[in-house]
Amino acid sequence: MRVFDPRTRLRELAAARRVTLAGLSRMLDRPERYLSNFARRRRLAPLDAHDRRMLALFFGVSEMELGGDAPHWPERRSRRAA
Repeated sequence: MRVFDPRTRLRELAAARRVTLAGLSRMLDRPERYLSNFARRRRLAPLDAHDRRMLALFFGVSEMELGGDAPHWPERRSRRAA
């Protein structure tokens, strides 16, 4: 499984789509410097779960690429012979 640095990945995705971090911040209804501060490590906290979900949908990527947790699947119970 590939490990992504969410700050670097956000900059890569924005560059590939030719959108600005300020524009993405406005899309999230956040101050213009919100994602810029995050990408440049001025905001050390991870992205808010809602913001991460919206960005993942916008870019068509997994939330894991933007710092989300891997999905947790319930353990499968084995069937015992009767």
